[in-house]
Amino acid sequence: MQIQFYNAKGHDRKLEPKDLAKVRLTADSLLWINGTPQEIAGLALPKSIEGAVEGCRLKEAGVRVHDAYYCVALPVLSTSSAETTSLLSLVVGQDWLCSAGEGEAIDFTDLIKHDVGETMKGKLSGSTLGAALIAHHFGRVHERIGSINREIDRMEERILTGRESRNTLRVMAVLRRQASRLRELVDAYRAIIHTLTRPDFLPDLAVEDKIHFAHLQAGYERLEDEVARVRETVVASFELYATRVAQDTNRLLRTLTFFTIGIGIIGALAGIFGMNFKAALFEEGETGFTMATLVMGGILIITSLIAVRSYRKP
Repeated sequence: MQIQFYNAKGHDRKLEPKDLAKVRLTADSLLWINGTPQEIAGLALPKSIEGAVEGCRLKEAGVRVHDAYYCVALPVLSTSSAETTSLLSLVVGQDWLCSAGEGEAIDFTDLIKHDVGETMKGKLSGSTLGAALIAHHFGRVHERIGSINREIDRMEERILTGRESRNTLRVMAVLRRQASRLRELVDAYRAIIHTLTRPDFLPDLAVEDKIHFAHLQAGYERLEDEVARVRETVVASFELYATRVAQDTNRLLRTLTFFTIGIGIIGALAGIFGMNFKAALFEEGETGFTMATLVMGGILIITSLIAVRSYRKP
């Protein structure tokens, strides 16, 4: 549970739950309450905020608009797991915001670590802070895309240098699944962003807040493009791997062909020497046997060297 009170004409400070009853919200102040739904439900909140939180326990992603506040619920990535999401609920008023989520839905410390001394965040509205929190989670998706791209680069380098391991396909399957999860997550944001930027969403919303939502939409569009691009990159990596496997297969077949030619020549010579014709060549005795064996051995060595050289040649 974290409670942060920003006052543009006073002091920014962290509050204890017992201090909430003394809070007086003005145009130059902003109250941010963050915690799990159970923690927030147990607070002694001001009546206006208490009624808002009680009426906005959304179970799925979406936006719900009330008279003096609105609620946004969106799935967010975990900071510790690549495939875990949780639902974050934002209850937004004019001068206050409640963020409720389980686990790592909100990394409060990371969001306020740049606040040193007194700030002017008290002049922000709840909508502006809400847009900043959503943009923060867009940043999490960008970080996850970056980690996938780095893993793809390492994997492709191993493929191109011939040092890929047996679990390359397994790594590709994991990256493909992560890219699909990101696409599903970003698809879930689409309806929320479109609702927040519609002309009929809170007609009395301040112009500054509408500008922030417009910037949020532009950020979402860039995020959508990056997710589509990372999926295409994963698919291209599979095609690169398939090309490398086909190349290795062709080299192996070429090598086996040379071995087959050498063994065929040896077999032909052995067949010739095994014929039951009376010829001076077949009456050389041990000397002829030794010479024939050396010739066959030489043919085998030469074809083996050619085969190994052809396999090493890219």
